Amino acid sequence: MRTMILIAIAFVFCMEIAIAGPEVLWIKEYGGDVNEAAFGVKVIDEEGYILAGSTDSYGAGLIDMYLVKTDDQGDTLWTKTYGGSLHDAARAIRERADGGYDIVGSTVSFGNGNFDCWLIVTDENGDSLWSKTFGGTSEDIGKAVGRTLSGDYLLGGYTESYGYGEQYYLIITDEMGDTLWTRTYGVSGDDRLGSAIQTTDGGFILAGSTSSLEDPASCTYLVRTDSFGDTLWTKLVNPDTINWCHSVKQTTDGGYILGGAIGAWRWGAYYTKIYLVKLDSLGDMEWSNSYGDYEYYNSAFCVRQTPDGGYIAVGTADRFYGDNSVLLVRANGAGDSLWAVRYYNSPDEARLYDVAQTPEGDYLAAGQVNNNMVLMKLREPLYCCDMEMTPDDDPVVVQPGGSFSYQGTLINPSTETLISDVWIGVIYEGEFFQTRLFEATDSLQSGEFVTRHLTQNVPNYAPEGDYRYMAYGGAYPYPCDSVWFDFTVEGAPLADGNSEWSVEELFTNVDEDISTGLPSTISIDNSPNPFNAATTITYQLPESGNVNLSVYNLSGQKVATLEDGHRNAGEHSATWDASNYSSGIYFYKLTAGDRVITKRMTLLK
Repeated sequence: MRTMILIAIAFVFCMEIAIAGPEVLWIKEYGGDVNEAAFGVKVIDEEGYILAGSTDSYGAGLIDMYLVKTDDQGDTLWTKTYGGSLHDAARAIRERADGGYDIVGSTVSFGNGNFDCWLIVTDENGDSLWSKTFGGTSEDIGKAVGRTLSGDYLLGGYTESYGYGEQYYLIITDEMGDTLWTRTYGVSGDDRLGSAIQTTDGGFILAGSTSSLEDPASCTYLVRTDSFGDTLWTKLVNPDTINWCHSVKQTTDGGYILGGAIGAWRWGAYYTKIYLVKLDSLGDMEWSNSYGDYEYYNSAFCVRQTPDGGYIAVGTADRFYGDNSVLLVRANGAGDSLWAVRYYNSPDEARLYDVAQTPEGDYLAAGQVNNNMVLMKLREPLYCCDMEMTPDDDPVVVQPGGSFSYQGTLINPSTETLISDVWIGVIYEGEFFQTRLFEATDSLQSGEFVTRHLTQNVPNYAPEGDYRYMAYGGAYPYPCDSVWFDFTVEGAPLADGNSEWSVEELFTNVDEDISTGLPSTISIDNSPNPFNAATTITYQLPESGNVNLSVYNLSGQKVATLEDGHRNAGEHSATWDASNYSSGIYFYKLTAGDRVITKRMTLLK
C-alpha cells in the first residue's frame, strides 16, 4: 500500500466576506499502481478513521471492495479487500455499537447476475462475519446503509430488476440480513437514488434524480414514506431547471438538506454548480443556493449539517478536459457561502464523496484523486469575532421604566479580515426577546475592535424579576459567540419612564490614531461596487513597506497587478480598468508585509 502526504494548491473563494478557507492539517493518499477510490468515511473512535471504497490494485478480482483503517494522522493501521473475480465495490459504511462495520455496495462476483446490492458485516478488525446479496438478474446497486429504530437494516439503492425500468430500491432486513420487505419507487422508469435515510419519526426519505421527464432532462426527486415504506408524499425539486441530487440529511428542525448540482446550457453542453436545497418537514422549499461557476462540472456528492446550524458540502470541480479539482463548500444556516475551496489540478478524476466531522470539529473528506483513495483532514477557519460586555454597575438593578448602561466591545482576534452582526436582547423566564440588531456595515481588520457605551431602556410594563442580558455575534441569526450578564427589575414603575425595550447609541469603528493622524491598521475597499468598466481600490497603510495589489477571477487566476512595490504609510488608491473583462465576481488581494486581505467586487456590464 502506498500512503503519501500531498501538498495541495488551494483556490479559496470567499463569496461574502474576506474569510480564509479551512486549514489543511494533512492530505493522504492510499493505493497501488492502478485505481482506488473512497466512497465513505467514518470517525470510529478517538484514535482513528475508517474508509470504504474500491480497489483495482489489490484483492481477488477485477475490482474489489476496499476497507482502510487509519490512526488519527491518517497513517494506515490495516486494510481489507472483499470480492470475487469480477467487479465489487463499497459505497457506504457505518460502525456498529460493538465496534464492527456494516458495508454496502454492489457485486458482480456473487448474487443473481449482473450487479447485485451487497451487504457485508464485519468485526472490529474488518474480518467478514457474514454477507448477503439482494437483487434480480438485472442491475441492482446499493448506495446507503443504516439501522432502523427497531434495529433492522436499512439498505437503499436503485434497481432495474424490479418495478418499471430503473427505480429507487428500499430494502429492510432483520439483524441477520434476511429480507423483511422491499419497495420500489419512481416516476416512470428512469430514476436513480443518491441517498436514503430513516427519519426521526421512523419513516424514510429517499432522494435522487429522475430523467423520466421530457423537460428538464434531470430533476431532483424525493419520496417520503412511513415506517412500512408506504408513500406519504413525493416532490420534484425546482422542475423548471435541470438538477441532480446525490445526498439528503435530516436537519435539526425536522426538515431536510439536499446536496447535488444545478445545470445551465453553456457552449453546447450542460455545465453545473453545486446546489444546496433546504426543505421543511413537508418537503416544501425554504431556500436554495448554488456555488461555483459554470466553467466546470461542479457537483456535491455529500452534504451534512454542522453543529452551528450551517452546512458542509463536498464534491468535484471537473473541467472535462483535465485540470480537475476536489471542491468543498461551507455555508451558514441560510445557505450563504462562508467559504469555498478547490484542491488539486489533476488530469484524472478528482472527487470527494463523503465528509465527516471529528469530535474536535475538524472535517474529514474522502474520495479519489490521481487514481488513489484520498483522505483530507481540515480545520475550520476562525471567522468569529470575540465579544465583551461590561455593565457600569454591578449588580445591575433597575426599576420598570428605567435604564442601565454598559460598554460593549467587538474584537477581531484573528489574522483575517472579519465581519460580524451583533444582536442584543433579554431572556426572561426562558424566552429570548431581541431588543436591537446592529447589522455589520464594515469589516474589522486583524486586531481591530469596535467599542461603544450603550444604554438599555427597560419599559415600565416589565415585570419584576431576574433577567439575563444577552449579546450575540455572527451572521445574523446564526451566532458564533455570545456574552451575557444578569440584571434585576424591581420596584414601582416610573411614571414618566420608558415605554419600550430600546437601545441607545451605535457601534462605531475605532480605526484612527489621533496622535499621528495615520491609520492604526491596514484597511482596503473599492468604489463603486458593483461597477461597470472601472473601479477604484483605496487602501490605508499604518507604516511604510512593500505592497502588492492584484485582481483574481473566480477560477483563482490572476488577471491584473495594480500595485507592486514600496509605499509610504497613509492612504493610496489604484484604479482597475475592467473594460476588457467579462461580467462576474472578482477578488482583489492586498499583501502588505505579513498581512493579506482579500475582498470581493462585482463587475456588471
